[in-house]
Amino acid sequence: MCIVIHKPKGASVDIDTIARCFNDNPDGAGIMTYDGYRVHGNKGFMSFGALWDHLYFMGAIDDNDTLTPDYGMVLHFRWATHGAIKPGNCHPFPVSDRISDLRLTSWQANIGIAHNGVIAIKPIKDLSDTQTYIAKKLFPLRRNILRHRQRIEKETFGSKLLILYGNGDVIKMGDWIEDNGVFYSNKGYKQNQWQGLPFNQWWHDYPDNEKICPDCDDLISCEECPYFDYDWEYNKVICNLYGEVGEPMVDNMEWENAVNQYVYQGDKEV
Repeated sequence: MCIVIHKPKGASVDIDTIARCFNDNPDGAGIMTYDGYRVHGNKGFMSFGALWDHLYFMGAIDDNDTLTPDYGMVLHFRWATHGAIKPGNCHPFPVSDRISDLRLTSWQANIGIAHNGVIAIKPIKDLSDTQTYIAKKLFPLRRNILRHRQRIEKETFGSKLLILYGNGDVIKMGDWIEDNGVFYSNKGYKQNQWQGLPFNQWWHDYPDNEKICPDCDDLISCEECPYFDYDWEYNKVICNLYGEVGEPMVDNMEWENAVNQYVYQGDKEV
């Protein structure tokens, strides 16, 4: 799923929000800042403690355990859909066509980018869809991204992109949520009201026209269920809990216990 947070200077984000975003998207985190000339990226924080320690030592945490208003920054929390789960595949990325640059866990560049969503592009081996899109599609457009905005939005349809320049300018693409001066790429920063409920109370036991996404409150199809993955090799949708669509792998009690474990512990497999 992923989530991107854009915290402009003057705004703040509390520790609970940061922890929730990490716990719900546990495949690694990263941040971008700027100094007026260059974008600075640090990523590959595979635990919440590692991320918080980095923010603390860079002076971005105030006495109230919130991100200080003095810093403008972008944070990304990853839920892997393509590419290996490892520090180099975390966001954000420099806008570069060199694979080695896209894998750096500490970098500086003229432009940086963070992405929430899935891009319809065949990933380069061991890279994510985002890394592949940057190298193949976005890098050639880097000198005038605004001029090519419509093309980029079409190629990344349904995604949220945040592009940061060294002077602090930001281009956002897709629908973002503003809350107290902070911008979020989805509602995942809020406490999920469905946590702790048996999965079948709000998903599989409801008819199609009553299925509501717990994150965005919109009606969604089964394939958009947060527990579903797309199996590219077999060209079908598979539920992490049910196996193939409509074919439960476990009985109700085993399945319910597995879901509650998934929700509370953030396990990727049950």
